[in-house]
Amino acid sequence: MKTLNTPSEVMCAALCQSAMLPNIEDHFDDEILQRAEDKYHGHIRLNQALCHAAVGNGYDGSNVYNFGIEHMRFAFAGVNGSFSTIDTSGILSNTANKFLEEGWGAGDQAWRELARIRPVNDFKDAPCYRLGANLTYEKIGAGGELKHGSLNETAYSNRAETFGKLVSLTRQHIINDDMSAFTSVQYELGVGAIDAFNEIFWTQFLDNSAFFASGNNNVISGADSSLGIAGLQLAEAKFLKQKKPSGQPLAVKPEILLVPVELKATGDTLMTSEKLITGSGGVQGDTNTFRNRFKVVTSPYLSDSSYTGYSAAAWYLLADPVRMPTMDVVLLQGRDRPIVESQLESFNVLGVQFRGYHDFGCVKYEYRGGVRAAGS
Repeated sequence: MKTLNTPSEVMCAALCQSAMLPNIEDHFDDEILQRAEDKYHGHIRLNQALCHAAVGNGYDGSNVYNFGIEHMRFAFAGVNGSFSTIDTSGILSNTANKFLEEGWGAGDQAWRELARIRPVNDFKDAPCYRLGANLTYEKIGAGGELKHGSLNETAYSNRAETFGKLVSLTRQHIINDDMSAFTSVQYELGVGAIDAFNEIFWTQFLDNSAFFASGNNNVISGADSSLGIAGLQLAEAKFLKQKKPSGQPLAVKPEILLVPVELKATGDTLMTSEKLITGSGGVQGDTNTFRNRFKVVTSPYLSDSSYTGYSAAAWYLLADPVRMPTMDVVLLQGRDRPIVESQLESFNVLGVQFRGYHDFGCVKYEYRGGVRAAGS
């Protein structure tokens, strides 16, 4: 998201220029980047920025550029309720958020391809309903009377919860002008956020022995379930034979081939090759009827031994989550990434405090939306 063209944002842009924020033009307009370049020559030190903020907020001491305790107090005057013209906390928070987003985006994002994502307005239970409807049309008699159908709702509960971490940038870091400490702290807060999200998401998804089960008609196993033409044929047939609660065919097609990293090359080959070489007695060219049939999605979490249900051989055929989701994700106010805020440390601590947090919830949803192939 690009920023407004204000003095505070010019300083924010200069800090990002100094720290070499990747793809900086995606965060700031050309005009604000040029103003930052003109005013600060594309580089401003962290303690220099805080000194400028202190002066802007009324500091008139003799040591204008020799950073000290008074600079900290005046730089964060607005935080303490005094008059201020420069929102130092806002500048640091805005800058920090841009590096936090870099850390967040560096993590595994496969969950976006697999889940239905819903915004919620609070932390209350957000029910989601699987409708077991009996609404099949019936022939209408000469009298024109319609018969009532029924809606048998099966409710699931999901709700946003808050996850976060607190970290401090010490006065020593600031005096040493350690921009790398500042940016790496924010980057790691972003990494910590996506790690927490993926841990919750994949713990839910992989603990699926009762979800992908023979009683739900959505699992295949044995030698023919390994990822290949035979396995794909078996899994697709299993998927297409799914039934609605009314007994009618589900009539939803699989769209996603979800594989662990060990099977990514095999999945890509199956989805991109025009011809497949088969047979043990020489080269035999066969038309690949599965070419471009499914979108290949992979995640290292699928074969991570620290998760219940992990496997390097198992793979999944899943429906488009918009049509038939296997996972449901709720995000407070629809915010799909964490946020970081900053403030001056408490009186007995010299430094600046940063807190990163994210509000979300993840649950399994509709078992009819997928088929699990054991791969063996």
